[in-house]
Amino acid sequence: MPEVHKIKEVSSIERRPFRPNVTTEFEWEVRSVHERFASGRDFFTSGSFDLRGTEHTNEILNIEECARTYLHVKHKDRGYEISLSEMEYYVVSVVATLCCADQKQSVTARSNSSDAFGARILLFSMAHSTPMASAIKQYDSFTVNLKITTISAMGITVETKLESGKTSSDCPLLADQLHQAFKSGDLTDIVLKSDDGDSFPAHRQILALRSPVLRAMFYGHMQEAQSGTASVKASSAGLAQLLRCIYTDDIDKDLVDGVASELIELGTLYEVPRLTSLVKDWMVHTLSIDNAADRLCLAMRFSLDDLKTACVHIVKRNLGAVMDTKGWMQIANDKDAMGMLMTNEKKRPSEADISPKKLKRLQR
Repeated sequence: MPEVHKIKEVSSIERRPFRPNVTTEFEWEVRSVHERFASGRDFFTSGSFDLRGTEHTNEILNIEECARTYLHVKHKDRGYEISLSEMEYYVVSVVATLCCADQKQSVTARSNSSDAFGARILLFSMAHSTPMASAIKQYDSFTVNLKITTISAMGITVETKLESGKTSSDCPLLADQLHQAFKSGDLTDIVLKSDDGDSFPAHRQILALRSPVLRAMFYGHMQEAQSGTASVKASSAGLAQLLRCIYTDDIDKDLVDGVASELIELGTLYEVPRLTSLVKDWMVHTLSIDNAADRLCLAMRFSLDDLKTACVHIVKRNLGAVMDTKGWMQIANDKDAMGMLMTNEKKRPSEADISPKKLKRLQR
């Protein structure tokens, strides 16, 4: 049978970690200016330093870090330029003061959160004939004082990729024949009725073999065993999908959307785990920002771990976007769901993976 591999990617713009109105002060005292240019290079830089207010966790290295910047001094034929490297994705205000002997200049500037590599904010530009450039040449030194204050931050694009295992695109022949028998009503001997009033003729033996609950209903001492008719607390669409799964081990994925949560309940109530599994897989494959909140609550209610893990992954990585969906109120009103999202759970090793001595310590 052909294999089908499915990959889904969810993308959103999330708020970048940021604290406004935090000021970083940096002083750079430079000596031996001429010697720095003597090697033929036309520029030199300060060491890079952290911009406070931009603290965030590097998910790859699992360390806290900040946006960084540095000062850049360039010697040109006409004079000197002193600039500040742009801080990617952040808007800041800069107050810079340049001092040399009795000379002093101050300037204010604002970054534009450029994401271009190597972009800089020009702070000072002076011709050789100016008093400041002459002082730097004479005293071979200068000092720059900076006050950098955070203003705002650009959003960060978050890409979340979910990859499912291989699935088969073909239906076994037996499933086709059983589905045809269900649709045609040939040799049926019982009837199921939905809450919508529709009747679904079916085969007593097939239902009994697939569901312990239906077996007890139609082969026990219940009224349905005598009458051959049973009312099922389900919509017609939901009951049709339950029966399709019982007969073919599959569901019509084009019709699941409106009855997915109902099918999870039916699969649980009538002990048809295949139905629950199929709907759960469909929910994982069709997971999106719009439905992640609703499906997380459903996954927690019925202990659907795979679905819960995928939902948590989407919600945590795209929290700002998920909070704008209708389903967010369900999470906000669910203490267990909120508690899970607010903690960084680490996977606890299973008892089979740890030594008896360590297991004994964990159980104390």
